[in-house]
Amino acid sequence: MGPESDNPDASWQYPGGHRPERPGSPEDDAAGTWKCLGPDPVPPHRDPAPSALRPVAGLFSAIAFVCAGLTLLSCLWLLGPIGAILGAIGHVRGERLGKWAGLASVAATVVSLAVYHFAPRDLTLDGSR
Repeated sequence: MGPESDNPDASWQYPGGHRPERPGSPEDDAAGTWKCLGPDPVPPHRDPAPSALRPVAGLFSAIAFVCAGLTLLSCLWLLGPIGAILGAIGHVRGERLGKWAGLASVAATVVSLAVYHFAPRDLTLDGSR
């Protein structure tokens, strides 16, 4: 061939029969005649293998809804703010129902506090006073 094949350690070599006058010229770049011998400088992007410890989708939202329900049923108003915090965490993590679970917990807390405040103190289950 020509002088370009004399150096086997050269990283860039011209594979054709003629060598252009100036490497990197517009006509040479348009033809795409230069090639790199060796590894690709940018490795292809590979997605990481799925982990066995992936979080369950909607876990924080589900727990927040459970806290909201328990707040309404038992008037344990302290579970409401816990549910609101869990709903906010779920929303930040990208869970679809995180925002609504947090708002439901806040609403359940307000209702629970209102029932606790306005219910008679001496109310019993058997109806006797």
